[in-house]
Amino acid sequence: MISVIDTSVLITFYELNCLHLFNQLFNEVYIPVTVEQQFLKRDTDKRLAFLLTFYEENKWFKKCQSYEADMMQILSTMKNIDEGERETMAQYKSLEQAMKIVEGNLVCILDERIARKVAKNMDIRMNGTLYLLAQLDLIGHIQYAKVVEDLKVRRRFSLDAIKEAYGNAKMDRGI
Repeated sequence: MISVIDTSVLITFYELNCLHLFNQLFNEVYIPVTVEQQFLKRDTDKRLAFLLTFYEENKWFKKCQSYEADMMQILSTMKNIDEGERETMAQYKSLEQAMKIVEGNLVCILDERIARKVAKNMDIRMNGTLYLLAQLDLIGHIQYAKVVEDLKVRRRFSLDAIKEAYGNAKMDRGI
């Protein structure tokens, strides 16, 4: 399974000290260049040092910037989603075409509601931070309830969204 992640996902997993757990869910994780730049806007030195080491130690974690220019032009007309989200979706579409990925083996990880709506209209398979955290709980790597309690305040996830993500993760695992 391969994923392309957006800035909010990268920041959340970094802040939770769970970025290393992505390889429990995915064989490869792609980080678009714009997402990396947005991630580095705060605590730049600390985050840059972290990323450089993380890239070196985790070959499954990959920087990317190989998408069709026309796809970015189309997405750039959508001013209600930010550049990181646009590049994440463009990168997804590029990987989908270039790698001829079997349906279901590529997922775009986005949290913002408007970006998710656009992605759905583009036939982009997606999940969000809460869903990934629920999956990690179900395979025994974290305690979902404990982690999302903090996220509920910091990221403003609603209780309904938290419950829905966990329910979807359970359903996808056949639980």
